[in-house]
Amino acid sequence: LWRNGGDVRVGTGGDGLVDIAGGGRAALNSIYIGRGSDLMFGTGAGTVTVHGTNSQLVCAALAIGQLRAGVLTIADGGGVRVVGGKLTVGRSGDGEMHVIAGGRLEAGETVLGGESSAASGSASVTVSGAGSQWINAGDLKLSNLSPASLAISAGAMVQNANAFVGFGIGPSDGTAV
Repeated sequence: LWRNGGDVRVGTGGDGLVDIAGGGRAALNSIYIGRGSDLMFGTGAGTVTVHGTNSQLVCAALAIGQLRAGVLTIADGGGVRVVGGKLTVGRSGDGEMHVIAGGRLEAGETVLGGESSAASGSASVTVSGAGSQWINAGDLKLSNLSPASLAISAGAMVQNANAFVGFGIGPSDGTAV
């Protein structure tokens, strides 16, 4: 079990990788995948993978593609729970999220594609495969202020309270399949 009371930043100045597997668990405050830094000149990217039965990441907030490229993959019975905070993908960097092959994601409010008028990133989300689930207790905002896509296929399920496609004001061009 990995416990961290502060922020975890994966891919700040260089490439970063976190792999939670084989029933491993992590309980974190906030995790930023592809966080980058205004003060660091680098093109680092962040990758987090949660896979394998009972492998789990629990966090208060999750951002993928904060300022740099970030990828989250949940697969093969692995699960991620965002408790109390927001899930953002492609805030100001390019974010990818894959819930595949029986992976499970639970979150509250979710924003795909930008959160500020200076948003320059994009979001790409795939939920695919029998048993793959993404459950949002709150709203799903797709193409908030920058481009975002959501593809659901092969028996996967996505559930949310409300969905807003092309939500914000800006260069959004959201698509949902």
